Amino acid sequence: MRKLIFLTFTAFILISCSNNPDNESEIVKNNFPKVSDIYLLNTNLLKQHTGIDLDLGKLNQDTYVQDLISSIAQLNDDSFSAVCHINYGSDGLVESYTIGSMGIHYGRFDHGGTIQRDAKGNVISINNIPVRVGNNKITFENDGWYKADGYPREVSFKGSRLTKTYFIDGMGKEIKSDSYTYVYNDDFVKKHKTGGNFSLYEVLEYHNDECNLPWIMSFSSLSLSLEIAFNLRLMKKIPKKIFAGQHKDQSADITHIIKDHLSRPVLIIGRNHEYTIDRIAVYQYAD
Repeated sequence: MRKLIFLTFTAFILISCSNNPDNESEIVKNNFPKVSDIYLLNTNLLKQHTGIDLDLGKLNQDTYVQDLISSIAQLNDDSFSAVCHINYGSDGLVESYTIGSMGIHYGRFDHGGTIQRDAKGNVISINNIPVRVGNNKITFENDGWYKADGYPREVSFKGSRLTKTYFIDGMGKEIKSDSYTYVYNDDFVKKHKTGGNFSLYEVLEYHNDECNLPWIMSFSSLSLSLEIAFNLRLMKKIPKKIFAGQHKDQSADITHIIKDHLSRPVLIIGRNHEYTIDRIAVYQYAD
């Protein structure tokens, strides 16, 4: 009887370990919303390119919201603070994407390209540049946005969460001065910090609904690219407050979240009190 109990307990441990996401080498597959386009601008750019003065008092009017979103979506890409376009294959997985932020008005897109996958749908290369995924790490070995000064970039993840991006030297060791760590609390990101003690941003509070959106208001093309290409997410919920320690114009109180008939956010507005402007993010979907 004791032998049977011992064997049963051992089997339970083996099964538990094999199902533990921390031991998985592949990224967890999730049915996140299929975002097709994201547009980020502020009220100054909105006025400049559309002639529209944002009227927060009319956001409860469907016609006003629809016209506002339509006007924004019709702008050229160089009208935005940041922009993202995502294309999906017949299997529902991301096939290609482009992201532009700083310098977008010069026709430069920071990240993106075509994704190649294996028969299981795992990413094996981007723009024919090999990508290795294993032991909760993603390694980019060749030129592209994956490399700096000859050093490969590595990315750590846990389940569907991005946890760290860093470069590794010739000895395979992390170059700590170039590390970016995402600190989580109760499964929600709290801080994005550099290898030192300096936080690029800190999330202070969250709204209640889980949306699992790729997040554009942090202005990080790298993290957004990783979220899209590898089906990772920094934030399950939309923040109430986000404090940017380095770039004060990126701090925001998220004041309005407008959703479509499927309860998906289509318009997110955040007030930056430092410069008394509103940041506007528009999300569109492929389905």
